[in-house]
Amino acid sequence: MMKKLATALLLSIAVTDPAVATEMYVGVKLGIVNYGYSNVTNNSQMGFGFLGGYAFSENFAVEAEYNNLGGFDSPAFPPETIKGSSFGLSGVGSYPFSQEFSLYGKLGISNSTLRDTVFGVTTDITNTGVNAGFGGQYNISKEIGIRVGIDIYQVGDSASGTSSAKMMHAGGVFKF
Repeated sequence: MMKKLATALLLSIAVTDPAVATEMYVGVKLGIVNYGYSNVTNNSQMGFGFLGGYAFSENFAVEAEYNNLGGFDSPAFPPETIKGSSFGLSGVGSYPFSQEFSLYGKLGISNSTLRDTVFGVTTDITNTGVNAGFGGQYNISKEIGIRVGIDIYQVGDSASGTSSAKMMHAGGVFKF
């Protein structure tokens, strides 16, 4: 189902009249990631991401992103550090209050991976699920904007199914 939704979204982008589009953009973000597990330590780790998008209007864009979701330490023996990452595709809706400031929300799908290495053996736990986020953007110029937001990704967990990783971030968006 998720593959069909992603394929339909990409095809709709490919056949849309280019005159309707206002701009393409790329961006970076840096933030703190917390996982929704109660029994882990070292849970507030640095994360970062890269994104690219295509704005169909001032109110709607489609965005692809890659995120390094930091990680956390497991209390298991031997102690282990688990690292997370995700790749996603989202629809982004925004409401501009002025030419400089807008609020945005996003909803999409992402494929997240938790990588666990114990005694040299690496295990990947993957999960495809919903991602969501919201925040604000301040445009310094027509080409450069600053974003602040919170994104939430579903991540895999071999013990209890799924949990979430929340990234509070700030970053830049560069339009062309």
